[in-house]
Formats: sequence, C-alpha cells, structure tokens
Amino acid sequence: MKLGHQWTARSVVREEHKEHLKEIILEKYGAAPGSVEMLGLYQTELNELIDELSEETWLEASRTAEEWNTQGPAPDVQARFATRKAQEFVKKFAVEMWKKGGIRMVILSGFKDEKGEIFAQVHDFNDEIADGPSFENAEEVQGSFDRYLSKCFDPPKDGDQGAEEDGDREKKQVGKPKKSQGRRRDDVVEKVLLPDGTVWIPEVQNLSRADLQDLVRGFLTAHYSTFYFQFT
Repeated sequence: MKLGHQWTARSVVREEHKEHLKEIILEKYGAAPGSVEMLGLYQTELNELIDELSEETWLEASRTAEEWNTQGPAPDVQARFATRKAQEFVKKFAVEMWKKGGIRMVILSGFKDEKGEIFAQVHDFNDEIADGPSFENAEEVQGSFDRYLSKCFDPPKDGDQGAEEDGDREKKQVGKPKKSQGRRRDDVVEKVLLPDGTVWIPEVQNLSRADLQDLVRGFLTAHYSTFYFQFT
C-alpha cells in the first residue's frame, strides 16, 4: 500500500505557492477555485512561475524537497494534508488491514489545522467493509483521547492551573469523518491530484459509492480541463 510520494523541487514550489497562484488566476482571468477554467490555467501559471525563479530559489526548493522527504514537510503543509487527505489515507489503511489480515479497527486521530485549532477524529469504516458493524462506544474513550491530544499539541505551561481542562473544552469534536460536512467543490479534484499536478486514481476496491463518484468527477474534471485548454 503506497501512502506517500517523493517531493520534488516542482512539487515544493507548487505547494508553497498554491494559494498565491489561485489568487493570480482569479485576478487575471476571473476563474474561481475548483472551476474547469481555473484547473486548466493552473499548470500554465505554475510553469510561468517556475520559469521566472532564480537558480538560487530553485536550488533552495530542491533542498527543501530533500528535507521534506526525510523529515516531513513544514507544519502548515502537514496541516493542509491532515485536513484534506487524512480521512482518505486512514480508510485505505483500514481496508488494506481487513483484506490482508481480516483485522477490524477503529482509529483515533488528532491534528492541528492551519488556524492552530486541535481536531479529534474517530475513524470507523467497519460498516463499509464487508458489511461489518460500526463501533458504538467511541465516546467512552473520547475524553481520554482529548486529554492526550492536549498534552501532545497544547501542553500546559508551568503554573497554568486548569490549562488541560480548558484545552478539552476548546477542542473541536469532529466525530466520524465519513459523516462530516459536505466537501468543497475543489476537494473532489484534489483527491485525484498528486502535489506535482499529476492526475492519478487510488485503489478503488471497497470504496463507497459516494467516494467512487467523487473520484470519477475529479478524474473527468481534471482531464477535461487539461484537454480543453490545450485546444482552445
């Protein structure tokens, strides 16, 4: 099961300038994030940005890629991954463990988003894997896990009374991510894009109907935008 990829200088530049490129495209062309027009223009603007980089900046991006491949990317990049991709990767892991070992699992995860807020999640895909039953007692361990996350991400300073309890009250309770709020339109395309812009399809066996529909929409939209802007 392949869960990662190798960072390159190009993918580092793409990640570090992603939001800036979207702003440029919106300002120059009026193309909104997630639209077919924006997707078609994105690679063009990225190529122009890379062409304008100095040799020193490109070498720095190469060094950053080496560092991210060995130590992990910067915290803000990790936060974006956790927010947008963690659920997908955790589900792949749960499906793979069932296929290879007949293992049922419920996974607890926690992360800080880009705003510094702590999110706690319970990942339970058992009812989607071989018609298994859902785990119904997650709330019994949620409190202990919340306190654990507070120690990991927001440990109390010396002399701070009740800091841990305050952290628990402020923590975001996401619950089962598979039943979370609706996705943004551009998330569907991001599910089939690697950081370097390559369109790909992950393993589809045992995916739910909704996930398969998302992959098909993202795949077709990404390829349509590329084709459209090559011949218009």
